[in-house]
Amino acid sequence: MADLSNMSESSFWEEMENRKWVYMYDEYGNGPMPYSQLPENVSGLKDDPYRSLAGAVREEGGYEKSKEPFAEFKWADFFRKYFSREELEKNYEECVKKAVKLAHSKEASNLPGWIP
Repeated sequence: MADLSNMSESSFWEEMENRKWVYMYDEYGNGPMPYSQLPENVSGLKDDPYRSLAGAVREEGGYEKSKEPFAEFKWADFFRKYFSREELEKNYEECVKKAVKLAHSKEASNLPGWIP
């Protein structure tokens, strides 16, 4: 998307943030994390089941795809408040159904792609 190789490391990360090309939160929604904690390649990234839930909810019509950077992460953080990891592991399909209903609630009205 852009050649930032001529920048210092600090300028590089500042530019990445300004362009919203980096999201420094872990698979638990904790952050922002230091850049030094990024894995060396994508295979080192951890799975976030709440992002999977957010994707499934969008596919089921819970919200519209948004051009807002990291929209699915915002939805994932919203769903963290309502579902435990254990619940997602044990009863994923039921969680998706409940999450679709939550996505249409007023509690979600500030999220990107919200559908009343």
